[in-house]
Amino acid sequence: MFAGAKVFGSTNVMLQKGRNTVKIINLPNDLDENTYKINLERSTTLLSITPQSNYLKNDELTDGEKKLDDEEKNFRGRSIY
Repeated sequence: MFAGAKVFGSTNVMLQKGRNTVKIINLPNDLDENTYKINLERSTTLLSITPQSNYLKNDELTDGEKKLDDEEKNFRGRSIY
């Protein structure tokens, strides 16, 4: 049984003085919002993280996602005996 996976990514964002909104897109829908880790400079304060689902997004899988989905189905279908 799968317990979870880690999703890694990084980018640099130049922020203006004052309040800024940063959107990170194309993350898994079932990502645990209590496990986000965001590194900030000391002079920067993170006010909130607001997970949202884009219900208008096309749910069609990419070729890579289809391959992983097929591999997962094959793996789950195997007998463990």
